[in-house]
Amino acid sequence: MNEKPSSVDWAALEAKPEFRALLARKARFIVGATVFFMSYYLALPILVGYFPDLMKKPRSFLKAVAKANAAQVTLIDRHGKEYLASLDAQSPAPAAGANAAVAAPAAAIEVSAPPPAPVPVG
Repeated sequence: MNEKPSSVDWAALEAKPEFRALLARKARFIVGATVFFMSYYLALPILVGYFPDLMKKPRSFLKAVAKANAAQVTLIDRHGKEYLASLDAQSPAPAAGANAAVAAPAAAIEVSAPPPAPVPVG
């Protein structure tokens, strides 16, 4: 591999006080974030076990989250089915080797209309 020499003097860049200050800030952030994460990670099961009332979420919050998630999943599900239905059916690639007998042909994806509603008798 031919690599052309870099025009940047990395040793001089590393010796600059601004670069050293940046490395110090990075280290402070990483250590602080790690301490916070580990404290929360260890405190969460303790808080849930000993203070369950403190850790409960209001029922209205849970209902709002469930409603929002249901709408998103339904939207993704509908668009996903439309996308899959728009794809052309492709023949499967021939299997080679020892797995040729095990490989099954792929079926084309079909999207059908929902069944009709039952008609009440009587």
